[in-house]
Amino acid sequence: LGGYVKLTGMKEMDLIEGKDDEAVGVDPARYFSAKPAAVRAVVLAAGVAMNALLGVVLFAGFALARGMPAPSEAVVGNVVGEWLSEGAEDLVAIPAGTRITRVGERDVATMGDVTRAIMAARAGDLTFSLERGDPVTITVPERAQERQLLPVAIEPVSDAAPIVGLVKEAGPAAEAGLQAGDRVLAIDGRPVATWQELNRIVQENPGRELPLQVQRDAETFAATLTPATRHLGDRALGSMGAYLDFAEDTTPRKSVGPVAAAAYGFTQSWEIVALMGSFVTGLFDGRHSARELGGPILIAQISGAASRAGIATLLFFAGLLSINLAVMNILPIPALDGGHLALLALEKVRGRPAGERAHVALGRLGFAMVLLITLWAVTADMLRILGI
Repeated sequence: LGGYVKLTGMKEMDLIEGKDDEAVGVDPARYFSAKPAAVRAVVLAAGVAMNALLGVVLFAGFALARGMPAPSEAVVGNVVGEWLSEGAEDLVAIPAGTRITRVGERDVATMGDVTRAIMAARAGDLTFSLERGDPVTITVPERAQERQLLPVAIEPVSDAAPIVGLVKEAGPAAEAGLQAGDRVLAIDGRPVATWQELNRIVQENPGRELPLQVQRDAETFAATLTPATRHLGDRALGSMGAYLDFAEDTTPRKSVGPVAAAAYGFTQSWEIVALMGSFVTGLFDGRHSARELGGPILIAQISGAASRAGIATLLFFAGLLSINLAVMNILPIPALDGGHLALLALEKVRGRPAGERAHVALGRLGFAMVLLITLWAVTADMLRILGI
């Protein structure tokens, strides 16, 4: 949800909206336009500052409620072939327990570093250097949706139990009779203690019938899973069509006090600002596509999922939205706070405000830009839903 408050005597908006504040009956000396430039700048920046501060507070609240995530070392626990794009299939050959030391030209120490290196890379060849074994070179896809799945596919070492969270309709797991909440005890005669062990065995056996031992509530029963086959380059990978419950966050965490939580709030906010900056520059150099923009439909979908995952996840998503709003509003687009601040800076340099015609033209241009961005974001949401 958002809002807009027009201050009496905010000349730029009066000219754009065609309204006259004289009808309000306020002394013109109290008009916004009558205040010194420094005062107007503080007022205009206050909204952005509050968005940013709210983001910090929400992230700090998340850290207090859930604990602060400990950075995952860049050690591969499993590579999920189902998330890989054509040209990235060789990542599957990285053995579990292998440390990634470098991605492209960037040294990496954590999985966060790996993610940032992948997202910053241009489409084309990208080499992963390993602590042991030969480097692995993949092709980074041009499509942003495929690129975003690459870091998701490279899972850190996790002890998440092999408990089904989501079953894909008409997939192999559904045909085997698996349901959300089922725990797989053994597959192909081999006991499994983690989801990653289960997934590795499935990937290695495309199209082959695999006997399962499954626990549902207090009962244990047998089932047969035949992994679907997905061809990636020269590799054939199995897929079970079932996923770990994303609401079950298995990231290692530690409880923190208010000071550490506040520090996490500032750090997380800055990282999001940096990611947004990278995204905006990526729109111009080809690393990102405008179709990656998310609009109100996507926000509603993610908000629903976040609320179902619990209050801590909802706090994190609200913080993410708040920082996004702060960055958007500070951009020098006419009609946004950043645009007003840019006009104030111009006024300071010229020694006088811009003329009325310039104010009207810039204001209408800004509204048109915001409207076009919104329409494009909604269109991107619809195309995403339709799978186009």
